[in-house]
Amino acid sequence: MRHWETRRQRDGGGILGGFQFQCGNPRFLALNRTDRFQPQRASPNPHLVSPLNTFPIHWLFGRSSAGKTTLAKILQSHWRSQGWPTLLLDGDDLRSGVCAGLGFSCADRLENHRRMAEIAKLAASQGLRVIVASMAPEQVQRRTVEQILGPALKWIYVHAPLSLCIQRDPKGLYRTAQAGQLSHMLNYPFDEPTADEVWLWLDSGASDAASCGARLVRAISPSFP
Repeated sequence: MRHWETRRQRDGGGILGGFQFQCGNPRFLALNRTDRFQPQRASPNPHLVSPLNTFPIHWLFGRSSAGKTTLAKILQSHWRSQGWPTLLLDGDDLRSGVCAGLGFSCADRLENHRRMAEIAKLAASQGLRVIVASMAPEQVQRRTVEQILGPALKWIYVHAPLSLCIQRDPKGLYRTAQAGQLSHMLNYPFDEPTADEVWLWLDSGASDAASCGARLVRAISPSFP
């Protein structure tokens, strides 16, 4: 029996699976029974980190319309301006895709946050700076996230009273709830965190988005090299 081995062409190039190789025609890699493919590791990406030494994961939580996504995008823009690969996981975006089949029961909210935490953990282990924005309204959801992410997790509470959130309502969710739909928006419990539970407390009811965003960026900057 002949043992066929991958042959590297000598003109052209590319990267596959973390290795550099050479190829010279549209067939990509040819097969040959004499030449053994000798992979060369690609130049290391200085932004990548070991899964055992991931970047902190900054998780903004609070009521709907408190300003979580706005502040998360401010931080995301700051990091991108410095050239850092960044992932923003927004609860509303995930509910339209990865978590589309989930409702708003306690069990579904728990599963929703479990999925977000697992995605965040995977992304951080690949060297991305991860920001998450979700309500995380109950202690049970927060404890589940903590069990998955461990010490890498940084809770950032975006505080605003319910009355102000209803007044803001940029997505019209509270108006829809008052019309008889999405009733969970008004009657679902929200467990206010204590000061020792969170890494950073931002009062978006007392300060505007620009001020809260600047404080967020200043607080997080020492967390990274």
